[in-house]
Amino acid sequence: QNENWYGYYSGTFGRSVKYISEVSYELSGNSNITASLRSKVSSDDTYSERGIKASEENHLNSIRLTLRCRPVEWMDVSARVEINSENSGEAKGVMAYAGIKVIPEGFPLNIILRTAVYSIDSYSNRIYTWEDDLLFSPMISPLYGDGVKSYIVINYNYNRKINFRFKTGFSDYISRGVRSVKHDYRIQVKINF
Repeated sequence: QNENWYGYYSGTFGRSVKYISEVSYELSGNSNITASLRSKVSSDDTYSERGIKASEENHLNSIRLTLRCRPVEWMDVSARVEINSENSGEAKGVMAYAGIKVIPEGFPLNIILRTAVYSIDSYSNRIYTWEDDLLFSPMISPLYGDGVKSYIVINYNYNRKINFRFKTGFSDYISRGVRSVKHDYRIQVKINF
C-alpha cells in the first residue's frame, strides 16, 4: 500500500509504503484468532538550520494478535496484544486490551467494558485503538507513554423509539515525565418518530 502525505512541519510531501500480512484461524464456530504482521517504511524531506535538504527514513514494524470469542449467546469477549518497534528497536511499544460486551437476551440493554494497558516509548510509534462511543461519533485514539485506559458504555433502547447511551471513561498515563488523569462522561438520547 503506497501512501503520500503532507508533512506539516517540514512543508513537503512524505512517502511511505506499508506491508501487511494477516492470518486468521477459526478455533470454533464462536471464536477466532488473528495474527498480523505490519511493516511501514516512510521517508520525509527535512531541512537543517542552514536550509540543507535531507531525506529521513523511518521504519515501523508491529505484531498484533487478536482473539474474539462468544462463550455464551449473550456475551462477546475480545482481547488484543500488539508490540511494535521503530527504527530497529530505537523506540518500542506494547499494548494489551481486554473487552467484554454483554447483550442480555430479551432485554433492550447492552453493556460494553474495555481496559487497555500500554507502555509506548514515543508518539511516533503510537498504537491506535477503536473505542465504542456515542452513536455516530466513532473514536480512534492513539496510545503513547505509559498508562491505562478504561471505559464502560451502557446502551438502552426503549420500545425502539428512544435510545439512551451513556459512556464513562478513565485514563491515567505518563508521557514525557508528566502524569495525566482524565475522566470522561458522555450522555446521548436519540428519539425516533
